[in-house]
Amino acid sequence: MMLSKSVELFTSVLTEYLKDELGGVATQVVTHPKNENNELKIENNALTVCLINTEEENVLRNNNRYKQVDTKLIKKYRDVRLRIYLAVLSKHDNYLQALKMLSLVITCFQKNHIIQSDESSLDKIKLELDLVTMDFTRQNDIWNALRISYIPSILYRATLIVYEQLSTVELDKLVSADISVERK
Repeated sequence: MMLSKSVELFTSVLTEYLKDELGGVATQVVTHPKNENNELKIENNALTVCLINTEEENVLRNNNRYKQVDTKLIKKYRDVRLRIYLAVLSKHDNYLQALKMLSLVITCFQKNHIIQSDESSLDKIKLELDLVTMDFTRQNDIWNALRISYIPSILYRATLIVYEQLSTVELDKLVSADISVERK
């Protein structure tokens, strides 16, 4: 669920930006490439967002399991911080149109390099986006793994996805459950 919400957030920000920039003209942004006979089929005249890889971010891990709000403590699970790699593929009949669409994608996330889910949501997701430059060997590996020929594309690394699942715990229940340690 966390990964799908992250991809949906990325896609919704991109879709809204393209709609504004293109004067309300709907641009198709697809998050689910078709899979036929174990081969991806990328839709024509559309942008396709594809999850390429995931990694856990261990450096900035916060192990604090409680958050105080007024007289209550909110117990939360350890934050899961990931790096996900999202490729934006631009397949168009006109090559220059494909490049124009990629330029708009770059501009979108240059202006909005940190995006986050709705503040009122209990499950919060925050993405910090960085454009990734790949050498030719790595590009070749990705295209071979996807089993498709090269399509104009860009790769983003979304870091520090913070996913919180919260549950409320009364402060006095927590205090009574604590084990006290005496110092000698």
